[in-house]
Amino acid sequence: IELNNISDAQNYTVDDFLPAGVTYVSGTAAEVISGGTTTSAFAYNSGSNALNWSGNLDGVTLSIGPSPAPLGYVSLAGQGVSASPCPSNCDDGALEVSGFDITYLGQQYTDGIWSVNGTLELGLASGIAASASNQNLPSPSAPNNLLAAFWTDINLADGGNWYQATITDGPDSYTVFSWENVPRYNDPTTYSFQIWLEDGGSGIWYVYDRIPAIPSGLTVGLEDATATNGTNYYFNGSGSAPVVGTDLAVTTAGGGSATLTFDAILTGQVDDVITNTATVSGSTESGTAIATAIIVSAGIDSDGDGVSDTSDNCTLVANADQRDSNGDGHGNACDFDYDNNCVVNFLDLPFFADAFGAVTGDANYDADVDLDNNGTINFLDFGAPPNNFAAFFTNPPGPSAAACIPAL
Repeated sequence: IELNNISDAQNYTVDDFLPAGVTYVSGTAAEVISGGTTTSAFAYNSGSNALNWSGNLDGVTLSIGPSPAPLGYVSLAGQGVSASPCPSNCDDGALEVSGFDITYLGQQYTDGIWSVNGTLELGLASGIAASASNQNLPSPSAPNNLLAAFWTDINLADGGNWYQATITDGPDSYTVFSWENVPRYNDPTTYSFQIWLEDGGSGIWYVYDRIPAIPSGLTVGLEDATATNGTNYYFNGSGSAPVVGTDLAVTTAGGGSATLTFDAILTGQVDDVITNTATVSGSTESGTAIATAIIVSAGIDSDGDGVSDTSDNCTLVANADQRDSNGDGHGNACDFDYDNNCVVNFLDLPFFADAFGAVTGDANYDADVDLDNNGTINFLDFGAPPNNFAAFFTNPPGPSAAACIPAL
């Protein structure tokens, strides 16, 4: 059972009521806690037939600060990229976008909501655009899980364009969302800035190319999906205002984690599916951890060689190496039916005699005939127990009995 806190610090409880067919193995409950503390150790309660744990896991740390983006500002218009369409509301609208692959606070996102007003929501949870009124992050007001590179009241209806494209620097690729020469509402001043996402990674940067003035209402920051964790680089006159030539990197430090393990014995019938579900409850988050197992048969191993009869090419004589020199599907250890007529008799003796006297490396040497595996074919192979030719005389040769009807 693995817990990874992707929000603020909070208390968690875990309850795993074992289902039918699962028996706890005494003394095996164990826990590994990183970035947190245990208040009630992971342990088995025989009265409730459950394993329980409680503790506190540290929260995720979000920060934003100066750090160069991979390629700095790259005008997508200058690269020949076509402008993205204006949403139905060119002033305060948004587009649902996809085509990127970013890990943010431990979660993978491949789509989001791109708002005219200078933000990108990772995921589609809110279903709405960022409004013209910028917020102090974190903010309980939707949308949440925001990357706010330059959240202010922008109006695409008055000019400028925005673009989405993938840029590569050789080994890595980045999805770039770019606002180029966009004006604020009822203000001719234009701005150019970008959000860079590292495809297949977690790198996020805000990049600026044109900031002739700082709007009175402006947020540069980020927040998580629960709106309980976030930070601002700048908000309405507080903090450091964004500057052209100074890229800002979004960084996150993971929260606490707990790994809870135990051993169990599964009982039931072959092909039974057993599902074990642990419930997880936190101060602001809850969920489940599910493990599914299918009971399979270990199989009958008549000769005790470690190979079950269902796959053994010689069920009555131990032959762990499963050698089958002549490729007929019957292992060397019991392949005495040399003429493949489904019975061991005098007709098989000429095949045995043909190789008589041969030694390992001889052209006539046949491992099928060297029944005692001593490297020489002689009378010892005829009567050497238990893999002896004589012992199977007039009998089906082991597995071949299942493959054909013995000749009369």
